[in-house]
Amino acid sequence: MTESTRLRLLWVSDSPVLHTGYGVTTHEIVSRLHATGQYEIAVLGWYHDAAHYDRRVHPYPLLPGAWGWKPDWLAEVLAEFRPEVLITLGNFSMLAAVQEVPAQFPGRWVGYFPVEGRPVARHQARLIDALDVAVTFTQYAAQEIRRVRPDCKVQVIPLGVDVQTFRPLSNRVELRRQCELENRFVVGCVARNQPRKQLPLLLRAFAQFAQIHEEAFLYLHSDPDDVGWDLVELADRYGIADRVGFTPGMAFVLGVSREELNEIYNLFDVFALPTMGEGFGLPLLEAMAAGVPVVTTDFAGGAELVRGRGELVRVAGWVTEPGHNFELALADEQDFLSRLLKLYARPDLRREYATRGRRFAQTLTWERCAQAWQTLLKECRECQAPTTDNW
Repeated sequence: MTESTRLRLLWVSDSPVLHTGYGVTTHEIVSRLHATGQYEIAVLGWYHDAAHYDRRVHPYPLLPGAWGWKPDWLAEVLAEFRPEVLITLGNFSMLAAVQEVPAQFPGRWVGYFPVEGRPVARHQARLIDALDVAVTFTQYAAQEIRRVRPDCKVQVIPLGVDVQTFRPLSNRVELRRQCELENRFVVGCVARNQPRKQLPLLLRAFAQFAQIHEEAFLYLHSDPDDVGWDLVELADRYGIADRVGFTPGMAFVLGVSREELNEIYNLFDVFALPTMGEGFGLPLLEAMAAGVPVVTTDFAGGAELVRGRGELVRVAGWVTEPGHNFELALADEQDFLSRLLKLYARPDLRREYATRGRRFAQTLTWERCAQAWQTLLKECRECQAPTTDNW
């Protein structure tokens, strides 16, 4: 395929060199689209200057992004790169920022975005109206969008997981010994320390769990002092400072390699996340791929992934999120504790959930996700998307 016949794409999101959820998603999808040879792709990657990156891992142009969604920055890149299709991967705040870009962009704007709560507000619905193609991660999100825009032809492309990397490991016992976790029952969580994840609730429920089971240990793959809480202080407040551990050196955009992350999942007996709402829940899916039984809140994208394959905690109440105005779910703390106690007491159920979760994860691969994107982009081309001559 010649350069002139390849579809020209600009993908905008977190930089694919980062270990954020959007960064991982960008890397996994763009690398597969690039490998087909059907697209001329550039990535405008936020939170990274694009000065130093491995061209073997990212064999497509990475353009330097800003810290945050900068409309002027995007306008300059659009004018220089002249894509036929602009794909933005981000939440409603990102859609609002991109909508500010001057309207002379003649291509098609495809928005790939999550819905973490309910309902979709009027101002969010207007952002969806501005898209040429609306794509979301879950059936839950699509249903919420159709409540306010019944005629919206929103498409659903679930995120994926690399089941070759995220898998049960045969040396799990040795890994636990190296981390001094042998003979421990490890409750683990992989989540950013931010309000929506409700990590204090996890700490409080675990504190009660640890009073009953002396061998219990809580492992948090999270920055203990990010944009949420001082988790070290809270662990001390709840009397479990010696029963809680963190991944050393964790930071929001840095993280660890996927191989290291899989080793962390393999330390867990149970993965527990009392989230208030997930647009999808990549760590939930990664944990299932690694054969770890999952406990999470019975709401939004997380429930869609886990239902029938893990434990869902009932909702005790609702909190209105600032900015987006979403109603988010507050998990019932005692029910959360009861689910942990149930899984502790039933190793047979843990094994059953591990099997079901792994089997489900194998149906949601990044290859499947990229194939869905190829189908969507073919539709964009057939809709007579403008060429660079229209600029």
